Amino acid sequence: ERVTLLQAIADAGGLAEGAKESAVTVTRKDRTGKEQKIKVNLKDILKGKRKDVVLQEGDVVYVPETFW
Repeated sequence: ERVTLLQAIADAGGLAEGAKESAVTVTRKDRTGKEQKIKVNLKDILKGKRKDVVLQEGDVVYVPETFW
């Protein structure tokens, strides 16, 4: 089953208060084991400006906290 970034965030209970939606990072390992970092602006996905990211097994999603 394909799970997208938005689905995974929703399944986790949504974003925490103060989450920085414009600076999400998905870390993924390629076939050789090298780490790739995919920067995602959730606001663009929600506005339809960018496609939702389909997650792969082993992906790690990091949503930083805004400090202002």
